Amino acid sequence: MSTPVKFSIYIVIAVVICAVVLSVTVKTQVTPGKVRKTLLPILEKTLDRKVDFGEISIGLFTGIVVSDLSVKQKNAKDIFFTVESVELHYRFLSLLLGDIIFDRVYFDRPVISCIRLAENQYNFSDLLPTNSPGSDIKTSLIKSKISGVLSSTFNLLIKEIIINDGTLQFIDKLKNPTSPFRYTLNNLNIKARQIAFDKSFPVDFSAIVNGANIDISGRYDLSQRVGDLTIHLAPLDVLPFAPYYRDSFPGKIGSGNLALKLEVDLQPHLISSKGMIVFDDVDLVFRNQPDAALKNTSFTVDYAVNYDVAKQYLDVSTLLLNFNGINLGAEGNATHSTTDPFLVFTLYLKKIDLREVMQSIPADLTRKYQKYSFAGLVDGQIDLRGNLSSGTQLLKSGNLHLSDIRASTENFRAGVSGDIVYEDNLLQTQNLKLQYGDQQAMLQFKGATLPEGIFQGDFILTADALDIEKLLISQKNGEKEFDVNDPPVQRQRTLSEDIGPFNVPVNINGDVAINRLLYNNLQFDKMTARMSLKDNYLVINNLDGQLAEGQLKGSAVINLAVQGLAYQGGMTVNQSKAMPLITGLFPSFEKNISGVVQIQNTFSGRGTKFENFLRHLNLNGKFSLINGEVSGASLQDELADFLGSPDLKTLSFESLTGQYDFKNGTVHFNSRLDSSTAKVNPVGTMKSDGQVDLSLDISVAPEILKKIKVNSHLKNTILDANGWGNLPLLIQGSLTHPQFSYDSVALQNRLAKKVSQKLVEEVAPAHQEDKESVKKMLDNTLNKLFGK
Repeated sequence: MSTPVKFSIYIVIAVVICAVVLSVTVKTQVTPGKVRKTLLPILEKTLDRKVDFGEISIGLFTGIVVSDLSVKQKNAKDIFFTVESVELHYRFLSLLLGDIIFDRVYFDRPVISCIRLAENQYNFSDLLPTNSPGSDIKTSLIKSKISGVLSSTFNLLIKEIIINDGTLQFIDKLKNPTSPFRYTLNNLNIKARQIAFDKSFPVDFSAIVNGANIDISGRYDLSQRVGDLTIHLAPLDVLPFAPYYRDSFPGKIGSGNLALKLEVDLQPHLISSKGMIVFDDVDLVFRNQPDAALKNTSFTVDYAVNYDVAKQYLDVSTLLLNFNGINLGAEGNATHSTTDPFLVFTLYLKKIDLREVMQSIPADLTRKYQKYSFAGLVDGQIDLRGNLSSGTQLLKSGNLHLSDIRASTENFRAGVSGDIVYEDNLLQTQNLKLQYGDQQAMLQFKGATLPEGIFQGDFILTADALDIEKLLISQKNGEKEFDVNDPPVQRQRTLSEDIGPFNVPVNINGDVAINRLLYNNLQFDKMTARMSLKDNYLVINNLDGQLAEGQLKGSAVINLAVQGLAYQGGMTVNQSKAMPLITGLFPSFEKNISGVVQIQNTFSGRGTKFENFLRHLNLNGKFSLINGEVSGASLQDELADFLGSPDLKTLSFESLTGQYDFKNGTVHFNSRLDSSTAKVNPVGTMKSDGQVDLSLDISVAPEILKKIKVNSHLKNTILDANGWGNLPLLIQGSLTHPQFSYDSVALQNRLAKKVSQKLVEEVAPAHQEDKESVKKMLDNTLNKLFGK
């Protein structure tokens, strides 16, 4: 109970004492002068203060009226309290029988001065019982004095005491002795009925504090210090009381109105209370974040608590919090008999609307999160148990139900729905649906934190259909798509600008199963994989699925602890259709290629940004296509035009095989195509910007060769034993604008060898002079073939 209320109650006691002593005059039928002479010493001795009063009037029917009663401060000249008039009304019938029984005492316009001194004592502390040594003796003496006065004069039975239109001045010198804080209670009204010192009696209290009405009513027993009270406080401006709460708030309050509606039950060692506390129109600037502020905020607390003073045990049966329309609930208990309180509490989340939460919290605190546009509802409960200093270890269990929780990222909204359960250090998800745009997946998860602080768990991720292109669209929107026709980049991105490194203290294993996985136009069916994340390494094992009517298998290891990440792995494609595979990887591919594909590939690299990815990517592998056809490729069409053979624009082949090695943005390859009309063996390099440098050894069937525009001398020379023509070519330029030419060095070597062999055979028996003549003849022949 607050000190002003205690003080007011004890003032009633003092006033009653005065009324009791004054009643002696009626009992003994003394004159006013004799009353003054007899009464003053008794009052001053009892109160240990200088007492004075003015005129005394005694009426047979009106009772006794004492005007201008004043009591000085102890050992001082200042006034402790004054009363304009004191009226004691007695029963006329009792007076006829020789007894004076007062049924009402009326105090009109008292002025009371309550002072808290710099040593944290009050100007009336000596009148209050204390726990200091000898205090019980002092209290007993005061009670015996009062009891003696009562028993020696008359039987006291006061039915009613009224204090009308009083004033209580509170002066606090504790915080600032030189400039004390001053507060005033005006219109102080107290009405007590059936007053007794040894049992409870009803009392009503009302006053105006800084323009706000406060009303207290109930019953109270002065001797036992027990009672029950109802307290109503109209909205009170809290700013004038800032010195008393300033250090307890995380910031500076600019405005705020406090209203109370409470019920309090007081027992010697137990305080019970329930009711409502409303803190409205709050403006608060946070001390650690001065740019963040609460404006026009409302807090409401509905509660029911019991506090055991002896055990320092708080039991909260009801605690409902409302913050700008956001509802939270709690129940539990706390023991603070030690310096580290022990808590057992349950927090209840009642349909928390994340959109409303973001709107209610100061914009300066949520500004960097507003772009995500959070929405959705959260229900559930959280159980806390442990010492207050335990931090996160306080959390023992919890159950959250997420209803369509959403957040925006770039052009899509991600979402999650389902249940999250935590108990005994075990975290589980139940029917947790993950959403990203129109993509959906189901996650089942179970995990716990190990003693060394590592989070260990297992999961199962399933989906009916996922489109990787849509998942990656936000990154693609932030990067320009690669084009071979773009001018050279002046400054290339480095790994220091890439994502990472990441330190993820977890050990998680799980299985992924996706019925249909899409990337561009490429469709993977029945994809499964085993994944793990440990020591910052993401490992993908047993990747398996169907691709273009064939089989895909692979594995990969990704190091998250380095800038740009680092990855390596392998992949095989078996018995897949070529056209769906290629058009899926390259949607703009407008050529025709068919056949059954087999690919074996290993890869490694770093970087997630395109430039870093391309610069650090290493690929090595081999491929083969069987029983297919290729047509429409610009390089193929240009080759057919160069040789003057339209038949080469479409090639049906039995096999197309090759090996490749991609490093530093350049692919080195050696491949071979075998068909019934042509055999093609391209060897060389192709850069990531589309530039090519190839040597192409092509052999064409006789029916194709006869259509090729080749010098007759050369045509006869390039024929093999089966009548096929073998042409060595060079290709330079780009894929879109290739430049073809004959490999003159290879032709010269081939022709020289062939002609030389023939001539040598014809003149084998000749002398040296004849051989020199043959050499000159060969040189002339080559010059004619190449137009020299």
